[in-house]
Amino acid sequence: MKKITLSVLFFGATLSATADSSVVYEDDFSSLIPYTTTEVDGKTVYDGIGINDCSAGCLNITQTVADGKTAFEAMTEKGYQFLRKNPSGTAASKTPQTSFYLQKTEENGETTGAYLRIGVTGGASGLVLPPLAGLPENGVSNVTVSFQWCPVRQGTGAYDYTHLSVTVTPENGSEITTVGKGRENVEETNYGKTEDLPFPKNEALAWHDATLNFGDYVFKNGDRITIRPGANQFPMNNKYNGISEDLDPSKGTCRFFLRNIKVTNTDDLQTSVNDIIVSDENVPVEYFNLQGMKVTDPENGLYIVRQGNKVSKKFIRK
Repeated sequence: MKKITLSVLFFGATLSATADSSVVYEDDFSSLIPYTTTEVDGKTVYDGIGINDCSAGCLNITQTVADGKTAFEAMTEKGYQFLRKNPSGTAASKTPQTSFYLQKTEENGETTGAYLRIGVTGGASGLVLPPLAGLPENGVSNVTVSFQWCPVRQGTGAYDYTHLSVTVTPENGSEITTVGKGRENVEETNYGKTEDLPFPKNEALAWHDATLNFGDYVFKNGDRITIRPGANQFPMNNKYNGISEDLDPSKGTCRFFLRNIKVTNTDDLQTSVNDIIVSDENVPVEYFNLQGMKVTDPENGLYIVRQGNKVSKKFIRK
């Protein structure tokens, strides 16, 4: 018998053999690939970015099913929450989860990944990540949130006026909204009026990188990170708080595509799995879900697999 120490990085599809990895959370939505084969009333999951088309019929996460479970249920089990807000005085046209649509990435006719299209006209939607865990008791600072995104393009060729923010909700549930102290805006979308849009009309859909560092703000276990339209658009008011006087929220929207979310920091993370005793020979295979919790009987989906000191990701299909 010999003793080895491994570290489980919660929320992401990552296990590390060291305790100083910078990844706090990671999700490329590959666990949603099995749901991309769904077809309902002639509508399918498609690659909006890849085919450069936002107009095709698509399915929301309550419609996509794999092994008797919807993508909404699968994401909820992982700890995700879904937000939806409408302009004051208007009735909700969509529940939060039905304003999230599943998309897929294809290469040579093969599905290689999955991503989300978030939001519908007349309101604003945002994705809340699972609560942080596995951090040191006193928390960590110098945290960076990164992801890829693209605003949705309208039928006219103009892009939605999407202004993204990343916010932190402490464990006590009171969302922080002061810039620099728990909220950061994606710089690329801090535009003022229509002519200042960074995405020209009819420009091809493409992924854009967003990287936001929260500096001295301390992230602690239980905190939630939300990616959503900014304060001016969540909820939308009569004139987007003055962003542009010619915008009517009843006719506008702030939709966006999202994938490859990662939360990192430069502080050492405490070991989440310590002093694991394993034998030199005939080491059993262990499975962990993407939240870092051990699974004794894995069902279909993406898992972290460990055998001795070897760690990998594996998609299981029964």
